[in-house]
Parts: sequence; structure tokens; C-alpha cells
Amino acid sequence: MSQTLERPELALVSAAKPKRADGDLVQSLMRALTLMEILSEKGCRLTELSQRAKLPPSTTHRLLTTLEQKRFVRFDREESVWTVGSQCFAIGAGFLRRRDFITEAVPRIEGLASRLGATVNLGVLENGNLLLVKQASNTPMSPAQPPGSALPLHATAMGKILLANAADAGQVSRYMSGGLARLTERTICEPSNFARELQTIRQDGIAVDHEESMAGRRCIAAPIHNELGHCIAAISVTATRSQMTDTTVARLSALLSATAAEITRASGGYGGRPI
Repeated sequence: MSQTLERPELALVSAAKPKRADGDLVQSLMRALTLMEILSEKGCRLTELSQRAKLPPSTTHRLLTTLEQKRFVRFDREESVWTVGSQCFAIGAGFLRRRDFITEAVPRIEGLASRLGATVNLGVLENGNLLLVKQASNTPMSPAQPPGSALPLHATAMGKILLANAADAGQVSRYMSGGLARLTERTICEPSNFARELQTIRQDGIAVDHEESMAGRRCIAAPIHNELGHCIAAISVTATRSQMTDTTVARLSALLSATAAEITRASGGYGGRPI
């Protein structure tokens, strides 16, 4: 009689023992995702990509060819450059589809950008940061941050809107417990001052970034609400300091708030108020 049959607990141990090293599989996945993150910034040759990812060229090439089979990356054989593939767009489109308000927001922020001759952004809260999901620009000036950027909440107008209107009361405390990093000399880093800033935003319904995230840039933002009345996103207008004067902020606040309220209503939400 076998030892396993005599001692059933050995069978359980044997059955539970993995047949392959899961850690190796997870490590390969993490390495592949790192390559995709690097390629999302710009196309790279194999040597540069392996150096930035801190991987041997042979490992890098093996991961890339696997990703290429699923169209997550593509290889330009004339330039010998690797870039992100079409499947990345499909995945990103899936992210946008799960947020119905984006469908209503896109034509409205594009119309607002055309009307103002400025850059208009749409952002959501994602993993403790502001994720810029859509941008419309009607200005030759390069955008301060491109879509897909993850920005700190406390230093951006949209981030402050999301924190000020957070449904989870403890979310603000948890965010501030991690420290408020200084990005410019105008960034609000003192927790008590930031708490007062959020209270003002709740009262006014509008947040302003007074060169707090980037010197020379100002931004105003308004909230978008869902069917429960919770703030789920924000839209903003950003411009240079000379373009976004105090008078301009006051003039645009009502327009931006009205646009956000229109997106809220069109996507089946409620909440917020025009200024």
C-alpha cells in the first residue's frame, strides 16, 4: 500500500503543491506590464527598452514578441522601434465604455474648448490620483499634461473637486495622511489650510488651481455627479496665468459649472448647482 493512501494528509499536500512556479509567472507579467508602461510614453528600440526596464535584452525581446502576438505592442521593422499596439486602444476603449458619462461629456468639452479657444479636460479619481481621461484643445499651445496622466489630487483643480465632494468622508483624511507634496511654491501643503480650501470649494462649487501644480498655469474645475448624487468626475479649463486672470476665472466659473451640470443631467445623474 502506498504511503499516500496510508496517510491521506500527504495527498492533500501533494494536490496543493503547484506544478509550476507561480512567482515566475507573476514576475513575467509584471515585467511585461513595465514594458508597456514605458512604451506608452514613446516608441523605443530594444536596447533602450531593456535598459529602462532593467532587463536583459533577451528577456525583453521574449516578452515583446509574446505581447506582439496579442497585438499589445507592434514592431516597426524599418525603424527597429517597438510601440504600443492596437489592442491597447481596445482595452482603453473598454475602460471608457464602463463610464457612461464620458459619452455625454466628450462632445460638450470639445464644444467648450472650441468656444473658449482653450484646453478643456475630463478627469476621474483612480487609485488615489487624478486620472486625465479626455482632453480637448483649441489652442496651439501644448497641453500641460496629456490624457492618461496621473496627477496628484491636492495640487490640481479637478483633484480638489473630487476630494471636496468625496462620498467617503474618510477619503480626504486618508489622502492627507500620506503627506501633501509640494510641486510649486503655491502648492497647499499644510493639512489645515488644505481642509479650509476644500470647505471653500464645497461652498462655491468650483475649484481653482492657482499655479499649484505647474508654475505659469491656472485651472478651474467643476464636478460631474452620478445617479446617486455622488461626484464621479470633473471637468476643467486650463490656460496660462496671463490668460486665466481673476476676472476670467469669475467669468468662466458659471459657464464651466453649467457645462458640468449639463453632463450630469444628460448621463442620468443629479446634484451640483449652477453658480
